[in-house]
Amino acid sequence: MKIKEFNQMMKETFGDRVINVSSTSPKEKITDNNKLIAEFMGLSHCSEGWILIPYHGREEVAEEEIVDELQYHTSWDWLMPVIEEIDGAFNHDKEMAVNHHTSYEPIESIEDGIATRSLEMTYKAVVEYIKKYVR
Repeated sequence: MKIKEFNQMMKETFGDRVINVSSTSPKEKITDNNKLIAEFMGLSHCSEGWILIPYHGREEVAEEEIVDELQYHTSWDWLMPVIEEIDGAFNHDKEMAVNHHTSYEPIESIEDGIATRSLEMTYKAVVEYIKKYVR
């Protein structure tokens, strides 16, 4: 049974209490999240289909397939520059955030991930921050 058919069967049985099962595989979700982070860090597409990935102060030109090789979810070396970028943006906007009573929850989630040395928790918090505040 395909996911679409399963979702339809569940909706027919349980009505609106059912949330669709995602058809995105975990690998696709990680790839999408890594691409989201890379775009936040300056990833851009060139007319020839190449992308520029700023990493540790230098820009690298790579083929489109490099998106599958991004390591934000597996490497502190990749994730920490992202956290530094978020921290810089957050500190820049802190006065505005205080004036508008904005929650610090996403930043606190990132800090909690770092404090517990959990790469997975930190990665998820970074993705949520970008989805909520950058998009």
